[in-house]
Amino acid sequence: MVQRVKNSFSILKTQLGNKDSREIKERKPGSEGSSIHVKLEVRMLADIGLIGFPNAGKSTFISSVTRSKPKIASYEFTTINPNLGQIKFVDDRNITLVDIPGLVEDSSKNKGLGHQFLSHCLKAKSLAYLIDMSMDQKIAPWDQYRILKNELLLFSPSFAEKKYLIVGTKSDLAGTENSRL
Repeated sequence: MVQRVKNSFSILKTQLGNKDSREIKERKPGSEGSSIHVKLEVRMLADIGLIGFPNAGKSTFISSVTRSKPKIASYEFTTINPNLGQIKFVDDRNITLVDIPGLVEDSSKNKGLGHQFLSHCLKAKSLAYLIDMSMDQKIAPWDQYRILKNELLLFSPSFAEKKYLIVGTKSDLAGTENSRL
């Protein structure tokens, strides 16, 4: 028997007697069983984790390249939980993406839900930094990357070993013709 307690499980093993058997005339009760308490943790969530500040276009990106239907809105922290999407190729291979909720400066100090969001990043094989190129973003593109990378490394040095790529978003918006690189 398995019992769920919050984010963990208890597995109970009982020693059954023949109490419920109708064919046996002499019935015996079962003996005391044993139990073990385990916590299950997902180690790999996706092939690529989409990292960025709030409203960087992560949900729009994942909805454009997969069949995922995340909530998309023009206010910060629209995404509270990670959204998964899968790109399927004609040769039956696929790549799983995860839209990580927006990170902010000091996420590594658990600002907002920093540690919760950063722990999702650990569960991706590689990372894609989505950098907002629009003039609406108050932080310059390279500073966005620097801040995000720093927050990840402060949370866990293992991020230095992950492969990554940088993706510029919102470059099609008016005023971004002369991007701020």
